[in-house]
Amino acid sequence: MPDESQIWLRSANVVILAKYHNPSILNKDFLIHNNIVSDNLEVVESVSTPAVSSIKYSNGMRLFVDQQRLDISKDHNIKFEDHSDDEIYQCAKSYVKVIPHVPYQSLGINYTVSVVREKPLEWITKQFLNKNLQNIEGHMLPRFIINVDYAVLSLSIMDGVVPHDNKNTESVIIDCNLHHNGPFRSPSEIQAKMEDWQKDKSIIISHLKEILRQI
Repeated sequence: MPDESQIWLRSANVVILAKYHNPSILNKDFLIHNNIVSDNLEVVESVSTPAVSSIKYSNGMRLFVDQQRLDISKDHNIKFEDHSDDEIYQCAKSYVKVIPHVPYQSLGINYTVSVVREKPLEWITKQFLNKNLQNIEGHMLPRFIINVDYAVLSLSIMDGVVPHDNKNTESVIIDCNLHHNGPFRSPSEIQAKMEDWQKDKSIIISHLKEILRQI
């Protein structure tokens, strides 16, 4: 049985909401020419239209843009505490620097993590629901909203199956969203928050451990 004390990172993403993103500019040449991504990355999928554009690379990173949303994501399968890959955060910094005139409205730093549990739905029910609610029909899945000094952290908990040690493993899955409200007066404000991503990660891990009763 895998170690139930470990929090595993499954994916990380940065979401920047804005008025009037321009999806049509998102393509391989634009990203390389403006030093937003490395020219060493191999493109495995690309779509570019006036309404929606996306590009995916062989290392698991993906950029998606529509008129309201820029989403830069990357797949992972490592212990959350060991996460040190800053590629998506550097990419977000470079993107807003190249396009400073867009009115950026808010920023989300998001992670999907998992913790191995046998019968995860049963564990969630016993852990978080009042005894009077544990036998009702249907699923009631908890969501925590936590105010931190400069943002709002949302933790949404569900059950599922994830790949672990080359097999599918029952787990508790948690979507973590650290939301920074704008609007931002300049791209430098977003860039500064990207510089603090490791601080944000530590805050999220601390709250996860508290909720999961691991400390």
